[in-house]
Amino acid sequence: MNSKKTLGFGCLFLFACLASIPAAADETSHKSIKYDFLKCKVDASSLGGFRISHGQGVRLYVYNFNPFLYNIAVNQQTISYNQTIPTLISSALAGSAPAIIQDGSKFTVEDPIVNEKREFQKALSNAYTKLAAAERIVLESIGYSDDLEQEELKGAIIGSLGKLSTERQPTSPDKLKLAFLPLLSEVDSAWEQLNTAYNKISGQANQATKESFELEKGRYLVFQRTDKTTLENALNNAVGAWRALEEAKFETWAGPFFADGDELILKITVTRKAGLDARFPAKRTCSDKPIVRLLTTGGVKVDFSAGFVFAFNNDRVYYLDSENNITRDKKNEAWATVGPGAFIHIHGRQKHPIDFAGTFGVTASKTNAFNYLAGGSILFGKSQRGILTIGLGVQTISMLSGKYREGNSLPEDIVVIPLVNVPRPSLCVGFSYNF
Repeated sequence: MNSKKTLGFGCLFLFACLASIPAAADETSHKSIKYDFLKCKVDASSLGGFRISHGQGVRLYVYNFNPFLYNIAVNQQTISYNQTIPTLISSALAGSAPAIIQDGSKFTVEDPIVNEKREFQKALSNAYTKLAAAERIVLESIGYSDDLEQEELKGAIIGSLGKLSTERQPTSPDKLKLAFLPLLSEVDSAWEQLNTAYNKISGQANQATKESFELEKGRYLVFQRTDKTTLENALNNAVGAWRALEEAKFETWAGPFFADGDELILKITVTRKAGLDARFPAKRTCSDKPIVRLLTTGGVKVDFSAGFVFAFNNDRVYYLDSENNITRDKKNEAWATVGPGAFIHIHGRQKHPIDFAGTFGVTASKTNAFNYLAGGSILFGKSQRGILTIGLGVQTISMLSGKYREGNSLPEDIVVIPLVNVPRPSLCVGFSYNF
């Protein structure tokens, strides 16, 4: 093959392969991916395929997770939610309201202040049971809400609180306080009525009535001195937790994470909040769970491969004819020589399993000299590739010494045709593999 044609062909192939490299993506154009924490899956509609342009950023939108129970890290980048945890969503999550209520006094229908005692005991019982229950409902609803979205959780709290009283249906933190705080003042009011009624009949009251009143008085003193404040704190804690729930974001953005390699894998790490009550399972914890894998396209990539090179410009073979003239023996020349080769491939990432690359390579000759080539390659595969390379190489071959030409006669004192090693352009075809 004519060396000028070979050179032109190799350069044209190299130029075509390099020209096929796409430009890198605009780094300001981010791909947004949505991840549903409850369903543990990526929203396919937001994914738009499993490919991303080289240099493009990916932002991950995580939603439907409970920030009171979990910390989330994406690709080892910790996401801070600046979420204030309510007091009892921690080690004291069992609640602050008194768990034991003293038994009330016994009385009969003949007791002259029986109605006042009943109203006082009813008011006292309502304060203890309903305020403690309100706190427990709010806190445990949040703590056991692993399978609820934020709006579902709010609805569950409202429904449970509504069962405590048919007259008061709190639908917000402020309404919860308005509905249940009067229970404390109702105890004070009922006691005032009981105390007034007893003072009116204290002179004529029998021993049973006196003992019954003193027992109720002792219960009221315990309520007034300690439990009233504790119950009010319990209500405030429930209100605060609910208000925090209203203000909390059950979602967050992470990223952007830039596609600099061949694949971009986003992983999520979920851990329990520190100090979380042991009763709450928080069963969605995980470590480095891959949630999406994106293949990168575009940008310039450099690959390496190793294999064999066939060179088609080889050692010349000569003989002396009957008239002692130097004659070339083309029939006995090898059609090609084969040697080990190593290649550098420069190409753009494509979405297809077949790609084109500009290639530079080096081969070892039989004289242990290095020969070089440049050309283009066809790459088959992605993570593991078979590669066909065609290019122009510079190969050292044996030829007649410069002072002789074909057809020349050798002097009588020279019995061996003189040959020298010279570099010559050569068409090269390489087969290689990279992994």
